[in-house]
Amino acid sequence: MDELTFDSILDKIFATKSCKIAIKANHKLSILEMRQLIKDWMKYIDGFFVCQHWRESVVRLSKENIDSKIQNNTSSKIKVDTNQTAIPLYAPNEVIVMFEDNNLTKKEQNMDDAFEQMDKDMASAFKQMDDELKTAMANMETEMNATFRKVFNNVFGSDSNFTNQNFVNLGICFVKSTTKTTQEMIEALKNNPKVKFVAPNYTVTISDEYSDKLWAIKNVGQVVNDKSGIADADMDVKEAWNITKGSSDVVVAVLDTGVDYLHEDIKDNMVSDGAHHGYDFAGDDNGNNDDDPMPDTPYREKGHYHGTHVAGTIAATSGNGRGIEGIAPNVKILALKVFRPKGYGYTSDILEAYDYVAKKKKEGMNIVAVNASYGTTSGNQNDSQNKAIKKLGNLGIVFCAAAGNDGSNNDAKPHYPSSYDA
Repeated sequence: MDELTFDSILDKIFATKSCKIAIKANHKLSILEMRQLIKDWMKYIDGFFVCQHWRESVVRLSKENIDSKIQNNTSSKIKVDTNQTAIPLYAPNEVIVMFEDNNLTKKEQNMDDAFEQMDKDMASAFKQMDDELKTAMANMETEMNATFRKVFNNVFGSDSNFTNQNFVNLGICFVKSTTKTTQEMIEALKNNPKVKFVAPNYTVTISDEYSDKLWAIKNVGQVVNDKSGIADADMDVKEAWNITKGSSDVVVAVLDTGVDYLHEDIKDNMVSDGAHHGYDFAGDDNGNNDDDPMPDTPYREKGHYHGTHVAGTIAATSGNGRGIEGIAPNVKILALKVFRPKGYGYTSDILEAYDYVAKKKKEGMNIVAVNASYGTTSGNQNDSQNKAIKKLGNLGIVFCAAAGNDGSNNDAKPHYPSSYDA
């Protein structure tokens, strides 16, 4: 990570939308005075420079702690709540691992081919192959687990020092150690001839800042953030509805903060996949799972409402006289919660959901798309998420990713998963 100075950090703070809005809303201080104010305030932050996602913490805390000082037109030093911490770059003591192509990969490809053949031959093929495929999947998971554990035992010494979770549909493993740091695990595994890729379990954050001001749905030239839209520069949703509003046989998996499946504008368009219409891969801040993808509370804090907003944009009920209409109001939503109560998630939560989507697709659920309105700048074209997304594509699933809201050039500064060459 490049060395950061106070001035370089402040320049980045002042380039953010939130800071520009704060400056515009508070006219009593000049930019130079506000700059000094934040500079004084920043001296109180412990461990500030080790966090890549520092901007979110600065903007969030500065609004609480600086507004009163701005109104009083003073540049005195500011005390901050030391209990409020920034979003970490990655989960400690955890890594994501992919192994080199081997017999497991060949078996995996053979199984994908078999599933494709099942789709072609439908009922007759299913009767002939169902038991065989289930057995092959179980054997593959057993062999994959044995391979993983053999490598890890060589590195960590004993089973008691680590736990691993295999995403068997993706060929990827999530590892958590009780004795090794993330960097120690990476150093120990990266030169192993069986390991293709190892990386930290990076955090991901929500990619949506102004969810209620969308020109894309219907643009009549309305003003958003002091800028006028261009009339009819939208997705022509109304025109598309003259052709179709989607089908109830089609499922869109929404990987997000969960979905309020009891919401009056969404409840009729939820998948019937158990009592709660999906799954929660981030039930608490330790990443424990449960079968209820209802958003965390308080609902309006830390973006917990986001998944419900996204689900409504996709498939809010049409013609019920309430709320809004979704883009495809006849399709079904599969709610997969991948964000933890603190308001962010990890790569492991995302991969677990991808694995679940692949499993459900192979079991016959007609998932045609994954919506991924989140992102991180930590990633590369050879990492585990890109491999997983390509696998979903091979199953006929379209992957829809948010490009982010930083106003930056994603070609120059990649944002993942939207920048994957998948």
